[in-house]
Amino acid sequence: MRIVVIIADTFRFDHLGAHGLKDIHTPNLDALARRGADFQRCYAGSFPTRPNRADLHLGRFYFPRGDWEPLPRDGATLAERMAEAGFVSQWLGDNPHMLEHDAYFHRGFTAAMQIRGQEGDLYRLRMNSPDPQVMPDAKTRSIPKRLGMSLVNFHEWLNQPRLEEDLFCTRTAGAACRWLEDNYKADNWMLWTEFFDPHEPWDVPEYYWRRYDPDYCGKLDCRHPNYGPADDYTPAELRNLAAHYAGEVTLVDKCIGRILRQIDDCGIADDTAIVFTTDHGICLGEHNRTGKSNIHPTDDRAWPLFEEIAHIPLVIYLPGMRPRRLRQFVQPVDLTATLLELAGARADPSLHGRSLLDMATGRSAKPVRDGAVCATWLGKLQSGTWHIPMLYAGKWAYCPRTERMGTGGLLFDMAADRQQTRNVVRRFPDVRRRMARQLVRTLEQIGTVPGQIIELMGREGL
Repeated sequence: MRIVVIIADTFRFDHLGAHGLKDIHTPNLDALARRGADFQRCYAGSFPTRPNRADLHLGRFYFPRGDWEPLPRDGATLAERMAEAGFVSQWLGDNPHMLEHDAYFHRGFTAAMQIRGQEGDLYRLRMNSPDPQVMPDAKTRSIPKRLGMSLVNFHEWLNQPRLEEDLFCTRTAGAACRWLEDNYKADNWMLWTEFFDPHEPWDVPEYYWRRYDPDYCGKLDCRHPNYGPADDYTPAELRNLAAHYAGEVTLVDKCIGRILRQIDDCGIADDTAIVFTTDHGICLGEHNRTGKSNIHPTDDRAWPLFEEIAHIPLVIYLPGMRPRRLRQFVQPVDLTATLLELAGARADPSLHGRSLLDMATGRSAKPVRDGAVCATWLGKLQSGTWHIPMLYAGKWAYCPRTERMGTGGLLFDMAADRQQTRNVVRRFPDVRRRMARQLVRTLEQIGTVPGQIIELMGREGL
C-alpha cells in the first residue's frame, strides 16, 4: 500500500466546488471527491495550524494541552507508528510553520524537505529592493512585521519576481511529482504533502482572481485580510479580497491535479490511497470579520469558531472503493487512526480518534462520534479577544459565550441558518443545556483542565 496525504492550509469547506455551495472552479478535487469518500461533516479540532498538525501527528486533541508550540517530544507520532509497521515516510511542503525554530513537526518522518520563503520566512535578504507597499497597514494584517514590513508587503519584497511556475504551490506540486518519479517502484510508503496555500497572502496571477471579480477597478490589490472587522473595506474591496482567495483555491486545485495525474502516470493508482484535507477555513466578510483570528488594534470582540472557520473538507480515496458522501461527524484525530489502520499499525486505545475505514468502504454506517468540538487552548480565554470553542452536534452549533464574552452563549439551528446569523439560545433553553452538558463531557474526556472548563462555561453553569 502507498499513501499520499495532501493538506492545503486554510481551505474552506464551501470552496470545494463538489459541495455545491459556491461557484468555485476546483475540477481536480471535485473529481477526487466524486470517486472517494467525501465527509460532509468534518470539523476542525485543535485550532489553528500548529495545534491542528499536533492533532494529526499525535492522534489526540492538542488544545487541552497547549497552543502555538513545537510538536512535543513525548508520545509516538503518526510517522513513528507507521515506521514500526514497516512504512517509510516523506514530509514535503512549503508551510513555513512546521519546521521553523525547531518546531519539529517532521518528527518521525524518514525524510523532510521544506520549500522556503512563505509567510514571513526570512531565508535571504534583498536589501537593494524597497518596501513594495502592496497594501497599506490600515487595510491588512498589521502584526507581526518583518524588517518593518507587513506580511503581505514582506512576502512581495522577498519573493519577486514571480510567474505562475515560480509560485510556492506550483513548486510544491513539482517537488511532489519528482518524489513520485523517484519512488513509485517502492511499496509501503507515505508522501505527506503540505501546501501553505490557499493561506494568505493571495498573490495569484490576475487571471485567477479576475475569474471571480472581472469588473474590479479599485486601486487596492486585496491580497491579505486585516484579521479584524470586514467593514474596514469597501464592498468592492471585500469582493476583491474574496476573489483573490477563490483564485488561490483554483490554483491550488490545479497543482493538486498535477500530483493526481502523476500518480496515474506512474501506474500506481490501483495501490495508492489518497487523502485531501485542511486545518481550518477563514472569514471573508461573514460576521463582519476577515481573517481567522482577532489581532486587529481596534476590534475588541472574541471570535467564536464559526462555520466558515471550523467546517473543513476531508476526502479519502481508496483503490476500488464505491463513492460515498457521508454525513457523520468526524475530526482530524479520526484521520490519524484511519492512516494507522491503512498501514497495518498497532492500534492504540489511548488515541482520541477512531478509524473511518469502515464508513469509507461501506462496511459500517455507525458514527465514530456524536458531535465535533473545535477549540483553541482555553488558557487564553482571559484575553477577551481570543477564540471561543464551538460544539457542532445534530443540527445545532453551540458556543458557551457571546462574542463579547457574555454568558448565555450562542445557539444556531444549522438546518435553517447555515450562515449562523440568528442566535436562538433564548428560544431553545433545553437544547442549550443539552449542548452545554455534551461540551463539558467532551472537554473532560479529552483531558481539559477543570478550572478552564469552569471559566469557559461561566458562573451560570449548566
